[in-house]
Amino acid sequence: MSKSIIIDAGHGGTDAGANGFGVLEKDWALEISRYQYKRLKELGAKVAMTRKEESTLTPTERIARIKNHYDVCVSNHWNAYDGKARGIETIHSVHAKAIFAQNLADHLASTTDLPLRRVFKRSISTGVDYFFLHRLTGRTETVIVEYGFIDNKRDFNY
Repeated sequence: MSKSIIIDAGHGGTDAGANGFGVLEKDWALEISRYQYKRLKELGAKVAMTRKEESTLTPTERIARIKNHYDVCVSNHWNAYDGKARGIETIHSVHAKAIFAQNLADHLASTTDLPLRRVFKRSISTGVDYFFLHRLTGRTETVIVEYGFIDNKRDFNY
């Protein structure tokens, strides 16, 4: 059975996200999302995007495009902290098995040579996801991918 996928270009418009070395996270998120969309289409996947251009999506608008419409959502992001932290992270729902998030992280780390920082889940209380993309997307399994630290020169240059 084939899965339907939505690619979420994190942030956008008035929400720039993180920044480093003159680059905004929202721009890189859109660029990688467009690439993933194009490549998955070429492979015959059932794929869509939350945004295909530079635009602002409220959390409510983003959720409406994702919730229960797809099997999987990959939300693209970059971290920033202190210029020293580095590495790939994936974040999954407290209700999901870690295997999809772990496989994504392992593959990214092995193909990029960036360090794998962690695969994790985060809750605000027992059984309640911290991230709205996990908490509010219904049956759509959402994984947030942090492709490294945009403010770390080594991650940035990779």
